[in-house]
Formats: sequence, structure tokens, C-alpha cells
Amino acid sequence: MAKTAKKKPKEAPRKVGVIVLGMHRSGTSALGGVLTMLGCDAPATLMPPHPTNPKGFFESKALWGLNDDILEAAGSSWKDWLPFNSGWLASSKADAFAEQVKTSVLSEFPDSRLFVLKDPRMCRLLPLYLDVFKQIDVRPVIAHVHRNPLDVAASLHARDGLDPELGLLIWLRHVLDAERNSRGLRRSFLSYDQLIQNWGGVVDRLGKELKVSWPRLSSLAAAEIDSFLTPDLRHHEAAKEQVLENPQASAWIRDTYAILQRWADHGETEADRSELDTIAAEFSRGATTFSRLIDHGLDATQQAGKVQALLHEVAQLRSALLQRQHEAQEWADRTQKAETDLKAKALVEARFASEITELAARLARQGQDLDIHQQQRALWADERAMLRNTTAELERGLTSQGALLQQTADSAEILRQDVEEQQRQMADQALHIAQLSHVRDALLNSTSWKLTAPLRRIMHLFRKSD
Repeated sequence: MAKTAKKKPKEAPRKVGVIVLGMHRSGTSALGGVLTMLGCDAPATLMPPHPTNPKGFFESKALWGLNDDILEAAGSSWKDWLPFNSGWLASSKADAFAEQVKTSVLSEFPDSRLFVLKDPRMCRLLPLYLDVFKQIDVRPVIAHVHRNPLDVAASLHARDGLDPELGLLIWLRHVLDAERNSRGLRRSFLSYDQLIQNWGGVVDRLGKELKVSWPRLSSLAAAEIDSFLTPDLRHHEAAKEQVLENPQASAWIRDTYAILQRWADHGETEADRSELDTIAAEFSRGATTFSRLIDHGLDATQQAGKVQALLHEVAQLRSALLQRQHEAQEWADRTQKAETDLKAKALVEARFASEITELAARLARQGQDLDIHQQQRALWADERAMLRNTTAELERGLTSQGALLQQTADSAEILRQDVEEQQRQMADQALHIAQLSHVRDALLNSTSWKLTAPLRRIMHLFRKSD
């Protein structure tokens, strides 16, 4: 550790800002997300997620835009690999921007006592921010995260189309500036691989080396971090040996990456800092000497890439044209077949139309027959009604005749009984008459009748004379 890093201030500021430094596409967003889940305050205006960073940047949208403006004002940009114009920091322009940075920091973290601030551009702009932190009583501590430069270059190429060689130069500029600008501050170095593979050990070491207690270190936060640091965060993963053991790789990049790896594993050393100073000096001199040549080479490479892309596009267009011609022929064949089918369909429709006309005529005739049948049914209904009425009248007549017949039968029975009684009486009278006749005959033939005959004649004469 540097001697300045061992000095303890008499009274630590009340506010602590955990500043994440690292090259673009090196895991700064992942580290910022982890620190936020551990209880560090995030900026008030977060940048929204993006398809290239779907889980979020954990970065201030206001400061991101302001940092781009600062780089542009200093004649630089986020993808510049040349040394930053240190003289610009002493200009009045820098003073104006410092006021804007102060206003933005206070606005993004108004009441925070522990916050996390990250933007890869701060690797080069840290001196400006350190002046602002002094003014607003913030104690900055540095979490420096790095990643295999081959992975960074591949990711930049995939996201921004940057030449991988240019991506390596940008990586080297950012990590060297971040290390140099943060000397004398309490800081800790880690690799993106360590964060993904063993985040628990990383945050424990960060807390000890930065003298920060994580307010939200708990099983709940651990579960959130486990679900946050998933393998799909990494789309490029080259073996570190491809850099460290590759004799064709740039010695500056190879040696710088080796030092950062050692510091992440064992802590920094004074000897390594001296070596990094040497690399930075050589890199800056080389950049000044060969920047135009490298830029021309990159331009030529870009032009060649564009030509290659155009040739590839022409080949694709030619293939697409052939495909379209093939599709056009298929459409022509389909059209011909469709026309044939339409003609056949027209004939079928004509036949159907004729059949429909014939069916309509048959239906009309059947409709007429149905009307006749309905009329006949109406007549039959009337006749049935009349028959029902006549039948009812006949039934009523038959009922009356039946009653009359019954009365006649009853009268005949009475007459029969009377006749029988009269016949019986007549028989009795005839018998009585017969008996009287027999008595008369017996009387007439009797002796007494004969003896009294003169007397009866005298009596008759007397009655006659009266």
C-alpha cells in the first residue's frame, strides 16, 4: 500500500461515497448493483436498463450526460485512448463544470451518508470529482474492478462495432488512469471473475479494506444478489492465459493485466505501482508518437471492414435477389395454377348456378302445389268441422230418440202389463160367466126352476102391467 493510503485523517467526513472505477464492459454495473443491494444509496435518477445491459447500469443519468459533456469540452470522448489533457483541469471551463458536478451529486444523493457512484468515464475524470468531494464533505473510497481485456474488446466490438485492437487500447488507458488518479485514497482491487464466482468473499474484503460496514448485509440481500449475479451477465469469456501467456500480446496490456490480477488476489505493492508508472509513461509517449498512424490504421481497418461489410451485404443482396426471383417464379406458377383453378371454379359455379335455377323452379312448383294442398286442407278442415257438427246433432238426435224409445218402451211395458191384467180379468170374467152359465144351466134344468116357471110368468105380467 502507498504511504498516503496508510495515513488516517483526524476526523473522517460524515458522508462516504463508494466510487466504482473500471473500464466499460468490465463489471462496473454488476458491482454497482451488488453495493446497492448491500445498502449503499443509488442515484436519484437511474439510467434505464438497455438490451446490452438488461439488469441495469446503477448509474446516474444526470452525471452520465454531464461526464460526456466534460470529455467533449476537454477534446476527448468515452472511447478515447490518448492521455487526458491535464491542463484542462486548471481552466475556467473545468471550474464551471465542477460546479455542475457538485450540484448534480448533491441532487442525486441529497440526504445520503453512504452512496455508490459509478461511471467508467470517472476513471479519467476522478481528479475533478475529488475536488468536488472535498467541497461537499464526502470521503471517497475506491472499488476498482477489472476484466480480461480480450473480453472487454470483444464486448465493445459486439455492442459498438469498435475494432478489438482499439478496444484494448481504450481498456489500457482507463485502467491506468483509474489506478493513477486514485492513489492516496482508500481503495480495493477486484476482478469481475471474482465478483461472479465469490461475491461474498469480495464484499467482505471490500468492507475491510475500505473501512465500510454494509448496512444491508443479510440473508435477504444475499438471495437478491444470488439472483442478480447470474451466468447470463457474461457473453464473452476468454481464458486469462490468452493474455498473460501470449507472447504476441502487447507487453503493456499483458503486464498491466498481470498486476491487476495480483492486486485482486494479494493486494497492491509499491514495485507494481512503479511498473505501472513506467507502462503509463511509455504508453503516453507512444500514443503521442503513433496516434495518427494508429488512427490511420484503424481508419483503414474500418474502411476495409466497411468494404468487407459492403461485399457481404452485396452477397446477401444477391442471395436475396435470387431468393426473390425464385419466389417470383413460385408466385408465377401459383398464379397460373390459381387462374386454372379459377376457370375450373367458374365452370363449377356455372353448373351450380344452373342447378340452383332448376332447384328454384322446382321449389316454386312445389310451393304452388303446397298452396293447393293447403287450400284442400282448409276445405277438408271445413268439411271435418261440418261433419263434427252434423255428428254432434245426430248424436243429440239419437240421444233424444233413445230417450223417446225408452219412454215408449216404458209405456209399452205398462200397456203390456195392463193388457195382461185385462186379459187376466177377462179370463176371470169368462170363468165367472162360465160358472154362471153353468149355474144357470143347472138352475134352468133344475126341478125347482121348472116348478116355479108359472110363478115367474105371473110376476113378469105384474111388472109389465106396472
